[in-house]
Amino acid sequence: MDLGVGDVTFILPKDTGVRINVSKGLGTLGTRDFIKQKDGVYVNEAYAKSDVIIDVFLNFGVGDVEFKIVE
Repeated sequence: MDLGVGDVTFILPKDTGVRINVSKGLGTLGTRDFIKQKDGVYVNEAYAKSDVIIDVFLNFGVGDVEFKIVE
């Protein structure tokens, strides 16, 4: 995904593995429910044990991006 300017919240399932690859400009990134693997790469707790993986590739400039995990 390419986001220029604005705010967005992604709501992701708890039992599905999620990996986020982020390249950002001046915006803020909320990854409270995620574990940082390396610079710009975050995974949730289910990532290592899930049969289903969601890979998110995100490039954003200005704004707030929040990733939330829900049951």
